[in-house]
Amino acid sequence: MKILKKNQDQHKRNRTLVSKNIIATITLFTLLVMSVNAQIIIDDFTTGTLPFTTVKVAGEKKFDQTGASILNKKRSVILKIKKNADQQFFQTFIKKGRLVTSIGYGITGVVELRYGYDNPKKLNLNLTKHKYIHIEYEAKSNFGRVYVSMFSNGPNRAFWRGAGNRVVYQGSLNPGGSNKKNFEIKIPLDEFISAQDNANVENKFTMSDVDYFKIQFISQGLQGLNFAVTKIWIE
Repeated sequence: MKILKKNQDQHKRNRTLVSKNIIATITLFTLLVMSVNAQIIIDDFTTGTLPFTTVKVAGEKKFDQTGASILNKKRSVILKIKKNADQQFFQTFIKKGRLVTSIGYGITGVVELRYGYDNPKKLNLNLTKHKYIHIEYEAKSNFGRVYVSMFSNGPNRAFWRGAGNRVVYQGSLNPGGSNKKNFEIKIPLDEFISAQDNANVENKFTMSDVDYFKIQFISQGLQGLNFAVTKIWIE
């Protein structure tokens, strides 16, 4: 009887072990399926601090930062001024999970973020199973355009300028701005347009091999622009 009971107990333990293995396998498979379209963090601004920086002269200045939470571990910030008749200040910094920028009165200027540039290790991202690029704001003062460009193997490019939707096109929640807080721009990847920059050379941009990104925050109005961005990602 003792031998029989021992065999029964062993059989029960074996069944329990098999059940646990099956559950573990199903869980792992589920996680793998979920990870196929998982978020790709472009930047959450928690690493790669940019000290408080001020410019006011027409032209552009480039600043490079590195950090673990940046796509490909490198970010370039380019500050561009086209017009500044009143010699106002263009100021920006990155720290504690925020890109904070103030573009002064009357400045036609751009904060440009680059990811994947000047790096021998290409991103080679396959975005064919993803749907959106997200840009999350902590707050934004008024009118300001948002442009996004992606590149495959050098000059092959696709761009987004809002697909004709003016509210999204300017990156604001209403046509005039008005101190909007905690909002997000959700950019459909299927709205990107291949750019035929050279009529003599075919643009071979493909979502299956994206090597770098350029994201531009643009001020063109006399009132200037103030904003803070907290996260940029793909899902």
